[in-house]
Amino acid sequence: MARGIRAWLSGFIVAEVFGDETVFSGRGALAMIDFKKPVGDTAWGPTIFRIALGGYFIMAGLMKLDNMGVFIKHVVDFGILPRQMAILYGTGLPYTEIIVGFLLLVGFWTVLMSIIASLMILSFVIALGFFPNDPRLFNKDIILLAGAVALMFSGGGRYSIDNMKS
Repeated sequence: MARGIRAWLSGFIVAEVFGDETVFSGRGALAMIDFKKPVGDTAWGPTIFRIALGGYFIMAGLMKLDNMGVFIKHVVDFGILPRQMAILYGTGLPYTEIIVGFLLLVGFWTVLMSIIASLMILSFVIALGFFPNDPRLFNKDIILLAGAVALMFSGGGRYSIDNMKS
């Protein structure tokens, strides 16, 4: 008798793993999934992240525009940049976030926009550090940075303006 791992999934399905082979018994859609292969079209991976990152940048830019004076003061108070450069950075960042976010959302110039997004996110990580508020949690921007870098390698995906142009 072969040795393996048996696990209950959703109370109805039993999965038995024998080396590289997974055998399912029971009922339900989960019994038909091969967990070694993507669940769907792999073109959706970069598309979903591109849309999420674009939406994130648009919302972040709009929130900064809503309180522009407070945001610029916050950037100046960080003390990382000289005062004039901090004012310029604080003034330009919301508009840059909105433009980059929109172009990521539609998938236009995705690689260039992901490079710009990566540089912006890197500046946030440098300003806030790896553990910005709570030493037990690391900066979420590191995850966004990893995703933006991944978009540089993958491009916008099949469902983007970049892909339609080529």
